[in-house]
Amino acid sequence: MKYVLIKLNNLFGYNYFKLLLKGYYLAQLSDMEELLEQIENIEIKDYMREAMSCYYANAYRGCIVLCVIAMFDDLMRKLQELSYINGTATGIYKVLLAKQEDQDVFENDMLTQLCSNNIISKLEKDIFNNLKGLRNKSAHPSGHKPTAEEARYVYSEVISKVITQPLLKTIHLIEDILKKINNANFFYINTPDVIKSIVENEIINLHDDAYAMLIVKLTDEIKDAQLNDKKNYKLFLYGLALLNKTEISEKIYKKFIKNHIDNLELRAIIIPLFTKDNRMLEFLKDDLIIIGRLNSMIISKINSENGVGIIPNNSHAFFKENSELIIKFSLYDKFKTSLEKMFDKYEYSFPKELLIFEEMKNTIIDKYKNNAKSSMYTKSNKFVQEFAYVDSFLTLEPVDAYEICKNIKMAGDSCSFASKNYYNNYFNDFPNLKAKAKEYINSLDDESDIDADLLRKIVEDEDIATDESNS
Repeated sequence: MKYVLIKLNNLFGYNYFKLLLKGYYLAQLSDMEELLEQIENIEIKDYMREAMSCYYANAYRGCIVLCVIAMFDDLMRKLQELSYINGTATGIYKVLLAKQEDQDVFENDMLTQLCSNNIISKLEKDIFNNLKGLRNKSAHPSGHKPTAEEARYVYSEVISKVITQPLLKTIHLIEDILKKINNANFFYINTPDVIKSIVENEIINLHDDAYAMLIVKLTDEIKDAQLNDKKNYKLFLYGLALLNKTEISEKIYKKFIKNHIDNLELRAIIIPLFTKDNRMLEFLKDDLIIIGRLNSMIISKINSENGVGIIPNNSHAFFKENSELIIKFSLYDKFKTSLEKMFDKYEYSFPKELLIFEEMKNTIIDKYKNNAKSSMYTKSNKFVQEFAYVDSFLTLEPVDAYEICKNIKMAGDSCSFASKNYYNNYFNDFPNLKAKAKEYINSLDDESDIDADLLRKIVEDEDIATDESNS
């Protein structure tokens, strides 16, 4: 090192090298001033400005001591803000304030209480303890002489890891959010992307530890409201789920869903949460009681629905978004009754995702075979009038498709005028059904057992048959 310094001195001259070192230290001091400007609270900023003055005066011990004093004052101030809206924080703050006023030592107790009550994390507690330890080492007559590097480190850590961090100071923003949520123009458009964007903007300054409290506050507003009251609180909760952040979705499950899934009056609010972030299902997959209540809630919701309009019902959306997860987590048996209820009510307008369940698909096909040949003309007529939607996504085995075609003819020959019309139209309104039935016929070695007219209706096209007849 000495050789390097000599070479630098010989090459550039002593004055140049001196200016180089001076520039390095000025840069360090400039960084300290920039950090200082990041502090918003005036009193804390004055503490840290005084600490920086100590550093300038080479009083590194004083710099470190003042920094740690500012750190604990900042924590106390943040705890006071939290105490206004959190009962646990209120109790901790009162005890610590009494110790502070009596000039008792309270720092260890503060960190222990904050950490054990999940107001700060274990990592944060370790950071604070480390800084406190450096203060003790420097302030007490231990023979340790603090260096400039130590002072800069403590100064930087206190500002960047404590004073300027959201931690507790942003929890008061929850009250600000709650005050304006219900303004008529808060959600100016109720589309998922806009809802998500608005919520994301509102919580941008919230510390992760504040999410649970925000959800509890939203829950308090929602649970006692009528269905159309305080709609924006519900939309805000949906927006939080749409963020697809595990730490937020898990808190929504624990603080709202799990605590209120026994309340059927909240079904129109709870069920959609499973469609905003379908990882919600993963949180409950091992809790049989919660699963049972959710299944019952879905059945109740299906029973209360009037039908399917342009916007799918909550029950449709639930199975649309969660069918694959129900398979993944082996939950079919747990949701079997709600799945059957869905098909019972929406025979021809159920979500196509129900077909992922093999048992459910077999039930659907068997029901369709019976409906197609029903002697009750209202049932057989309805089948042919409604089947076109299902034909667009239902993949049938060729033999099943042929049987349905045969059953439509049977109903048409009996009493169903609509079945007769669709049959005479050569099944052209059901292209997938017809193609599969034709595949079955083509696989046969002998077609003599098939009714000749049925065979023609399946394998021929109506326009071609009409042209041949006319010629």
